[in-house]
Amino acid sequence: MIEESKTMLDFWLEDKRLGKAERSVLAFVASIYPEERSGPDVATEVGYQYSGGFQSSLSKLRTLGLIYGPNAGFKASSMFFGEGGM
Repeated sequence: MIEESKTMLDFWLEDKRLGKAERSVLAFVASIYPEERSGPDVATEVGYQYSGGFQSSLSKLRTLGLIYGPNAGFKASSMFFGEGGM
């Protein structure tokens, strides 16, 4: 199951529907899973300012079910790690 999960993560990291910011966020939160980070902390870690544009990137990832959590604590979806749903 882990191989399938890695493949799914790779799929999303290469998907052209995600912009650079979204791919950076997804890669970062996947790398620290199952830990959570706040929106401002994620922005700092991936080299962005925590602005409206960055918040829109977080929202897009949440809508797609790739990350979850409120602005106080985001983490990657467990589907990338063979644990089923979010």
